[in-house]
Amino acid sequence: MIVTDREVLKKISRETSPSECQEIRIFERLEKALLASPREGVGLAAIQIGEPIRACIIRYTKSATEQDHYPVELHLNMINPVILERSREIIGVEGCLSLPGVSVNVERAQQITCRWMNEDLSIQDAVFYGLEAVIIQHELAHFEGRTILDDQIRKVEKQGRNEPCHCGSGKKFKKCCGR
Repeated sequence: MIVTDREVLKKISRETSPSECQEIRIFERLEKALLASPREGVGLAAIQIGEPIRACIIRYTKSATEQDHYPVELHLNMINPVILERSREIIGVEGCLSLPGVSVNVERAQQITCRWMNEDLSIQDAVFYGLEAVIIQHELAHFEGRTILDDQIRKVEKQGRNEPCHCGSGKKFKKCCGR
């Protein structure tokens, strides 16, 4: 069952080990929860099933395009993943299985370089682009106790020309910072 309690989701996850992941069968449990979800999902962090450890799964399939000619499948079980490098930011709409019915604008890096450990103790490095990068950043944010509600971009209201200036000068915006 996927956790929707925001207090649980705020917990910061601790590092884990492949042996602990096997012992608590975390990847099987994450897979089962993802498949049982009434909404389609592409990833799940351990905290989303109540386990505050740094483990997650990514299950994303990109359809074949004219350029690719074949579908791309991202099937990862990640232990203690970290982002080594980030590119410029992009804004996109995201949802979360732990927040049913919520979609918000979030700013994420368009490209990331990530390092993680597999269940077989091998260290993996890979570069991810576009939606794949966004999915991984979303799951890693859960490790820090953050959800899309914490990362959403708040709409900034436009300053009206005849309103008091936001700098606190007491002047109208058009006569102060709006020149």
